[in-house]
Amino acid sequence: MHTDRSLLGKDGAVHHVLLGLTILLIAVQPIQFGAGELFSRAVYGLVLLGCLAAVYARRKLFFIGLAIGVPALVTIVFGDDSSLGNAGLWLGIATMAYVCVVLLVGIYDRPAVTAASVTSSLTVYLLLGILWSLAYTLTESISPGSFYGLTEGVAGGQRRDLFYYSFVTLTTLGYGDIGPVSPGARALVITQAVVGQLYLVVLVASLVSGFLNEKARRKASD
Repeated sequence: MHTDRSLLGKDGAVHHVLLGLTILLIAVQPIQFGAGELFSRAVYGLVLLGCLAAVYARRKLFFIGLAIGVPALVTIVFGDDSSLGNAGLWLGIATMAYVCVVLLVGIYDRPAVTAASVTSSLTVYLLLGILWSLAYTLTESISPGSFYGLTEGVAGGQRRDLFYYSFVTLTTLGYGDIGPVSPGARALVITQAVVGQLYLVVLVASLVSGFLNEKARRKASD
């Protein structure tokens, strides 16, 4: 019997939970006031904790993730917009990028296409949206006015606008209500749109290929 030593773990339960939390974060992010804002921050924290749990299978990788993930958790979840700081955004970007790479390695390390590998693939796609939303927020923080159409005078308004804009760009919907102005912002937008489309094409091809290879292997062994 094959023993699963991939990064996805034995049953992928952590990855199913992380996918659910990521979807929940996307759903509650537009909520702007009162308890809704607190709930949104709490879910953000759970997503970051889920990211760390997802790389726990390999201890060395886990400790690297812990070193960047815990400071990101504190600054992004518990800091207000005035104290968030560029350092917190950089740490958040680094955490999301690191977890995406680890999960992708786990997908290709797994010998067969399973529910865990499919779940992890979907999770990475959604984490890319969160990653770019942090990059957009950092860009706007460093160079105000990098995007047009952002909410003014509302605490956390720009952060929520750029979260929404990131997923609009990732899926190439392009509503036009928010858009890049500065060269740096435009470069980020182009990169996200290209990465989002290439990820889907390459990932689907890899999963289908893996499924067909596994099916052929089972037929040959019968």
